[in-house]
Amino acid sequence: MKKMMLIDGSSLLFRSFYALMPRSSQYGQVDYSLPIEGLMRSKDGTPTNAIFGLSSIIFKLMSDYKVDYALAAFDTSMPTKRHEVFEEYKGTRKKPPIDLIPQFALSRELFSDFGITVYEEAGVEADDIIGTLAKEGSKLGLEVIIISGDKDLLQLVDDNITVYLTRKGVSDLEKMDEKAIFEKYELSPTQIPDLKGLMGDPSDNIPGVRGVGEKTAIKLLKEFNNVETIVKSEIKGKIGEKIKEEADNVILYKKLATIICDLPLPFGVENICYNGINYNNLARFFRKYDLNMHLRRLNQLETLISDENNHVVDPDSLNWEVIDSIENKLKNEPFSIVVEQLGKNYFTSKIKAIGIYQNNKGYLMSIDDVINDKKLIKILEDEKIEKYALDVKQTINALNKFNIKIKGLTFDLYLATYLLEPSLDESERSVFNYHSIELPFKEVALKNFDDNQINEYVISKAKYIYKLKDQVINSLKERDQLKLYCDLELPLAPILAKMEQNGIRLDISTIRKMEEEVQEKLDDLTLRIYKLANKEFNINSYAQVAEVLYDDLNLPAHKKRSTAADYLEEIASFHPIVNLILDYRKYAKLQGTYIKGLQNFVHGDGKIHT
Repeated sequence: MKKMMLIDGSSLLFRSFYALMPRSSQYGQVDYSLPIEGLMRSKDGTPTNAIFGLSSIIFKLMSDYKVDYALAAFDTSMPTKRHEVFEEYKGTRKKPPIDLIPQFALSRELFSDFGITVYEEAGVEADDIIGTLAKEGSKLGLEVIIISGDKDLLQLVDDNITVYLTRKGVSDLEKMDEKAIFEKYELSPTQIPDLKGLMGDPSDNIPGVRGVGEKTAIKLLKEFNNVETIVKSEIKGKIGEKIKEEADNVILYKKLATIICDLPLPFGVENICYNGINYNNLARFFRKYDLNMHLRRLNQLETLISDENNHVVDPDSLNWEVIDSIENKLKNEPFSIVVEQLGKNYFTSKIKAIGIYQNNKGYLMSIDDVINDKKLIKILEDEKIEKYALDVKQTINALNKFNIKIKGLTFDLYLATYLLEPSLDESERSVFNYHSIELPFKEVALKNFDDNQINEYVISKAKYIYKLKDQVINSLKERDQLKLYCDLELPLAPILAKMEQNGIRLDISTIRKMEEEVQEKLDDLTLRIYKLANKEFNINSYAQVAEVLYDDLNLPAHKKRSTAADYLEEIASFHPIVNLILDYRKYAKLQGTYIKGLQNFVHGDGKIHT
């Protein structure tokens, strides 16, 4: 079944804004008509707390739900038809905080860059846009997912429509289907407008019937089904009198709370297809507003990026050729070199290609051709000829496998960029992104591109390293970091490379003997724990441990039923099983992470090479 996600953009934006306020604002009255001190902002002063939180929500949504259609609906400031019939509708709502206002437009841009269609219409509420599309999608047999903090949308729930209500923070969602709604209200989704009509809704300034709260309203609806029947019925007591007095208003209040599901929208479901993240635009957005954490996160989301749209290298801007010998092509001048490997471990990964760039011309060679090119090897090992690399350690160790001792590496783009922005992750893409260069994911490129595209990809990296060198060095100089880079970081890289080459020998026979001994200890602890628990269970499962300790054995429970080591130590005196569980965890960690874990990293020479 195809899926459609409908997002209440206004609701999520407001929730994100208030969820990510500075801690200082929690200790006093906040004047939202003024800029808030300590609020998250970009370098140019633009407030960004709401779009930061909103980004977190969208990342989670698009990761958790693989959808075929997606739309974010927004409210506008214009009066709606509900205002025409009830002037006080939403009349108690305050003006938005001054720091939220500039984030309205940014949120629309953010959704679009995530590949999600954005729609708003003057005089139309987001709920009605969502309601119309949800019911259209349900009729088409789609699985419809609605994301909002507004309980009014619960009335849309049916066999195909589920509402996920935002709860704590910015990403905790509560699934509300027909069963959940009945369990919570003992009502059907279609009775939600009746419930609102009776009890009112302060957020929308719908008064409801004075003295009728949620419990009374639910009781009445369980007996009479809807407000139309209620106002016609003879209900005894003060509640009956109040309902009779408010009969016309109750019908109006229900109408105000009822979502319109037949808007004449200028598009249909087929127009909101989700085609994936617009990576280039989103990366540019995150950089512009200094959302570096999300930029790093974006670099890790290979599966959410449309592979075919990731080839952003412009072949026409590259002057390059595939060669089998360097001959007289290179001058005794600086050049950049990229040793492209298929995996992340440069001791074991195969070399796909080697790219060289000098004076606006690129050359691509296979490792076999490089090995047989004595002239090139002489150039690579000549310390007087400067070479620029993406990662000096990787370049040294990758070529060392073939007994090529590259020297003269005077520029490391990774190291230099790290000094400029220590918060960046170690992916190639984030490094290039920092310098406003868009490149595809390495994994995507090497997996999905044809040979010619991969060649362009390798040469483009060599080109950018070559072109960026002077600019990056100047940035280091401006920040007074050049001495640190030249005197410490860069000279240390070849030393670390040598240490990694040397590696550390691991005595396999000894560690395997340890493995047997520890496993015997674990087996013994397991049997003893089962005996004390009077049943078998998964000792590695925190939930099952909590069940045994707090339900079966009735040990004093932390309010969160914690099974963390520090809390278990506090209650260890209550039952001998607690210390056994702590011992089990200690040996399980030793076995999994170190004794078995280290064996997985031993190379053919009997050493671990980090």
